[in-house]
Amino acid sequence: MKFTGEKLRAVLIAQWESITLVAANGTERRGIGARYAAAEIEGAAVTGYGSNGVVVKIVEDDMPRRGPFVTRRDLAAVMTDFPRLPHADKNPQAPGAKEWAPQPTFAHTGHAGKVSTVNFG
Repeated sequence: MKFTGEKLRAVLIAQWESITLVAANGTERRGIGARYAAAEIEGAAVTGYGSNGVVVKIVEDDMPRRGPFVTRRDLAAVMTDFPRLPHADKNPQAPGAKEWAPQPTFAHTGHAGKVSTVNFG
């Protein structure tokens, strides 16, 4: 939930849990008492974020929003410098090029070998 103005101040005064104050330059002060924060933010343009009637974080309204890590234009420029490589599973060989040549001498015929017994003596 978002809290602003007098609603934020009233919630902070009734709250026991500590909060985090985020300044306009992005620095965070953690573990601030709620009543101390209510006194400190009086008259400032701030927004409180939390849930179930408990404020967890207070952020100044004039804090600049962080942009995306990379823009689409930057990504397109990088992709032109480094084009996609062909897929790893593509086989550049002609069909049948990697098959073994038939070797009839070693072919399994399904018949057991002939055993000869020679008795001496």
